[in-house]
Amino acid sequence: QRVTNRLIREDFGLKPNAPLTTETLKNIRTVAGSVYQQIKNSGDIVTDGKYLDELTDLSKSADEIAKDFPDLNFASSEQIQKLQNGLLRDKFSANGALEAIKQLRKEASGNLAWNVEDPSKKALGLAQREAAGVMEDQVIRHLKATGKETLAEQFDKARTTIAKTYAVQSALNSSTGNVVATKLAAQLRKGKPLSGGIEK
Repeated sequence: QRVTNRLIREDFGLKPNAPLTTETLKNIRTVAGSVYQQIKNSGDIVTDGKYLDELTDLSKSADEIAKDFPDLNFASSEQIQKLQNGLLRDKFSANGALEAIKQLRKEASGNLAWNVEDPSKKALGLAQREAAGVMEDQVIRHLKATGKETLAEQFDKARTTIAKTYAVQSALNSSTGNVVATKLAAQLRKGKPLSGGIEK
């Protein structure tokens, strides 16, 4: 457990004895998210084909369930379809996109928390996390297309750090201040793109 906590602290650049709490992770997100302020005024984002294709993939499993079992709501299929339909837009403001991403990450973190056992909530959480990534990729393509390469790189780095904080928060036992390594392993098995000390 000491090794796990040490690796997490090192990954975030925390001091050796820094407490591992939701507040600590929130502060890391605040610092990393400072770049978001520069993006908010980058104009409207016109969605492209890749964005639409990735959103379509988001609900494939839910569509299959709905087709075969229309009266059931396995794996939160209705909520996932509603999520997908809500994000299908020709364009949206950069500020609106960032607020949506923040909310999606927050809700996904709650649904994927280590102590949540409801399969439908976990399925919805995975979809919310994936949707946030789809929107973030669209923001990056928008920044690059408008000549803001440096800002795109800064945003990409910030979103990786922020995603890591949510991954750790989902595996954090708040009552003990320990990160449960087996919960991180479960995320890795499900395809969560972990890296650095968290992956180790």
